[in-house]
Amino acid sequence: MQNWIFALMALTAVFAAVAAVANLFQAARSAQANEVNVYIEMQRVYSSEEMRTAILELALFWRTHKDRFSSMGHAYGAEAKDDPKNAKILHGYSRLLSSYFVNAARLYETGLVSRKLLRALISQSGLNVFYDVAIPINRVENEYHNSGEYESLLRQVVPKHGAGIF
Repeated sequence: MQNWIFALMALTAVFAAVAAVANLFQAARSAQANEVNVYIEMQRVYSSEEMRTAILELALFWRTHKDRFSSMGHAYGAEAKDDPKNAKILHGYSRLLSSYFVNAARLYETGLVSRKLLRALISQSGLNVFYDVAIPINRVENEYHNSGEYESLLRQVVPKHGAGIF
């Protein structure tokens, strides 16, 4: 009789171990499904017409001003004095672009996405515009803007996209 009890206990332990392993596999599949959903949503945001306009306008601003100014910050500062209305529009574009890359960094920082997915999310042509144009604009407007906080994290993952924007 005792042999049966030990056999049932051993069998129960085996079933519990198999269930635990199955749960781990299910959790891994669920995590992958969540990352796919995050990727799709982030790409929807990045592919919007507003984001495209922001990237193009910020890049155009720097291309047209880089020969006259030593830095993007100086160019934007001069624009803010000369044409405050346009500077406000540029700052709005900067904030829109920054929100995408900062949100991607936050998702990674909180453990909601893997480093591999973060790399996929930020390996976009707008990354260089974010680094070279949006962050300096944000610093002129607010030296403590959170885009600067995440710049080093993002540069560790993708230092630059392609050959740059300039």
